[in-house]
Amino acid sequence: MDKEFLTVEETANYLRMSKSSIYKMVHKETIPFYKPSGGRVLFRRSELDAWVVRSVTNNMEGSV
Repeated sequence: MDKEFLTVEETANYLRMSKSSIYKMVHKETIPFYKPSGGRVLFRRSELDAWVVRSVTNNMEGSV
């Protein structure tokens, strides 16, 4: 997968999560996303990677 922007389904596969979990995170604005012209929800792969790293780092810091 070398696309810069991913759909909800591609993002769910990429992060190994359900589509409903992705939609919930979009609704809560806890994951970086784009919605150009009010259309489809898209995700930049590089931002998803950074988001995962931040999430892991935050969880590890909270447990110390």
